[in-house]
Amino acid sequence: MLGKDIVAVDMAGYARAFAQAPDQWPVMALKIDAARRVLWATEVALTGFTSVREKDWGRSAVLLYDLRSAKLLRRIEGPLQTALGDMTLDLNGDAIVSDGEHGGVYRVDRKTQNIERIDAGDFVSPQTPVVLPDGKHILVPDYVRGIGVLNLPDKHVAWIRTEGKHALSGIDGLYASGNTLIATQNGTSPERVVRFALDAANTRVLSESIIERATATLGDPTHGVIVDGYFYYIANSGWDSLDDHGVLKQGKTLPASVIMRARL
Repeated sequence: MLGKDIVAVDMAGYARAFAQAPDQWPVMALKIDAARRVLWATEVALTGFTSVREKDWGRSAVLLYDLRSAKLLRRIEGPLQTALGDMTLDLNGDAIVSDGEHGGVYRVDRKTQNIERIDAGDFVSPQTPVVLPDGKHILVPDYVRGIGVLNLPDKHVAWIRTEGKHALSGIDGLYASGNTLIATQNGTSPERVVRFALDAANTRVLSESIIERATATLGDPTHGVIVDGYFYYIANSGWDSLDDHGVLKQGKTLPASVIMRARL
């Protein structure tokens, strides 16, 4: 993020440069569309960050790269004063992107490059969304309010119930495997990676189990991906070592980020 780079890492841990953000803004999220062989990315000119030109503050863009050549295929500028950051893809291969700073959820059409807001203003700080198999509902983790189920036809949001037993705030990354949700929670104390089992209707949490919590490797977890029965996630991201201006806090050092995996 501070380097504004996209890095490819193989299973042996070897990393190579894939691409750089075209505007030199922090890269916030990645999503591979394997069927179309493209990589989606977002870059955000984070307001207040000293590494970003002040004249760019409040801007963001959605990027499409060719997965083979790393060529930038499209750069789609977001609306002014939006921070289009966390992202997933819908059933049509379009991007669903959250604005964690201003509360909006948007669809980015891969063909027309049109950006459309798809929520009605219920979210405070939406993070990584999950499109459900019916294509009509999206799970949206709100850093403040919990997990909302956004009904696309009427924009109504129903909040997943916890019966007071489970903490759903502070989720940065959210991913689904059937009726099981995998969440990276860097807004809880301690920070953790956790499974939530939902009922068949996706209305309430039935149980939870911890994948990783308060370990030497976890640090500040952010995003992940489910591949072939494993959940891979970024641990020790270093976000918690930076202040609101993207400057290293006094007495802090940037940790060595690692990619962890857990069998599902």
